[in-house]
Amino acid sequence: MKKIIKPSFLIFCLSFLIYHLSAQPKYEFRAVWIATVDNTDWPPKGIVDVDSQKAEFIRQLDMHKKNGMNAIIMQVRPAADAFYPSQYEPWSQWLTGTQGKPPSPYYDPLQFMIEETHKRGMEFHAWCNPYRADFKIGES
Repeated sequence: MKKIIKPSFLIFCLSFLIYHLSAQPKYEFRAVWIATVDNTDWPPKGIVDVDSQKAEFIRQLDMHKKNGMNAIIMQVRPAADAFYPSQYEPWSQWLTGTQGKPPSPYYDPLQFMIEETHKRGMEFHAWCNPYRADFKIGES
């Protein structure tokens, strides 16, 4: 005995198949981590000049945007210090070369990074290390 498939069931299956084959994710989180501890990614080691720091951050953003990233995860508190003005934490040694010393000429690196990231249509996520109090390479 032959079974006949009802047209409504066939339409349902076809619709379901078309929907799932054509459906794309509405959003993909494609992020890159930018580490500041020990000048790993930004700013380059020994570069305390504000304009050079800004230019390098913009260069990295443009590169990551070109490579398909849509978000930045930026380390803003590497070792009980900060890459932004704070009443609780000193300025990072990896920003200015000396812990507690603000950038000169003064700027707010966090505000700058957020604005530049958003100009490119990318998300900015702040990454904090809340417990690291010290960072020494090669010491026991």
